[in-house]
Amino acid sequence: MDLKLKMALAARQPKFQLPRSVYIHVPFCRHRCGYCNFALVAGRDYLIDDYLRALEIEFQQIGGPRDVDTIYLGGGTPSHLGSDALPPLLDLVGRYFRLATDGEFTLEANPEDLPGEIESILIDSSVNRISLGIQSFQPAKLASLDRHHGPQQITEAVASAGRVTDRISADLMFGIAHETSDTWQTDLSQAASMPIDHISTYELTLEKGTVFWNAQFHGTPKTADEDTDANLFRQSIVFLTKCGFEHYEISSFARPGGRSRHNEVYWNGSSYWAFGPGAASFVDGVRRVNHHSVTRYLKSIFKTGNAIVETQELSPAQVALDCLVFGLRRMQGVNLLWFADATGYQAEQIVPEQTIGELVNRGLVTCDDNCLKLTDRGIMFADEVCQALSQTACND
Repeated sequence: MDLKLKMALAARQPKFQLPRSVYIHVPFCRHRCGYCNFALVAGRDYLIDDYLRALEIEFQQIGGPRDVDTIYLGGGTPSHLGSDALPPLLDLVGRYFRLATDGEFTLEANPEDLPGEIESILIDSSVNRISLGIQSFQPAKLASLDRHHGPQQITEAVASAGRVTDRISADLMFGIAHETSDTWQTDLSQAASMPIDHISTYELTLEKGTVFWNAQFHGTPKTADEDTDANLFRQSIVFLTKCGFEHYEISSFARPGGRSRHNEVYWNGSSYWAFGPGAASFVDGVRRVNHHSVTRYLKSIFKTGNAIVETQELSPAQVALDCLVFGLRRMQGVNLLWFADATGYQAEQIVPEQTIGELVNRGLVTCDDNCLKLTDRGIMFADEVCQALSQTACND
């Protein structure tokens, strides 16, 4: 690329909008599962009051109240806050963020926290979507995943969530050691038979430093082999699609109207606020990441007013590349006319035509009718596709 063209491209600016979405990380759990490396603490609920005070200090940094379309309380386990701390959190969020009339307010919950007082609290709140960390319906598999709930609690939790809202999402995990098509089918069939309108399927992956990673490193298998994982993933797509779920993002399946509006904000490359330990925001082309450690997050907030440990101002080309890569997670792919309008770039100005051509020739993507998207085969190699795009991208 000649210098004149490169300078012209660098002068372009993507169209940033004021965030209309907010993610709030709640870093408390009853216990830490063996595969988890999220920013959380277990058995340290005495920190909750400090966390709520710190969160308000963070909220104050952006002024308010702010009008938003989606709110997402993730974790950790937001439902673990219980009847003492969950109402103050919901009140705090409501004072700083005004949810649109047709907005989406998601709360993550563990099955063992519903029903009961939490159900009553949620019925009287603005929460209108509940995401349940089910993972499996089978006692043996739940035990191997270090989960503490059972099938009966799942049934009761889904019924309880249904009394709060008709928008219920379930997380399911596959790829544990010795998993078979039959055991995975049991989980898929059970979830599809329940009043659940969204299912996220996650492959068990091991992060360095977790209990499961250490166990596997020392010779105790925790995960299935790659071929098994690929077959289980294909099984998910075939079965859930047959059951009326739309496979709209690599890991996500939804009945009509059941898509996660909040998660689509990430895949669209839109701006969003994020608060709490380990939270990462994206506002005006700048990515900011908070301390992962809960105690360091609290100390930093009380000392300086923020807990930011990483700030990255993305160039216009980097913003465009992220938009392209994240957009490919959606099964509809990336409309290249929309992409050019949103970022100021043509796709070939960000990623060489040769790279896209090679991916097309390998049967991993298609590029037809101004749309770049993964093929059925490409879905299985999505990480490899994204890596190829990122490694060959133009950096201005």
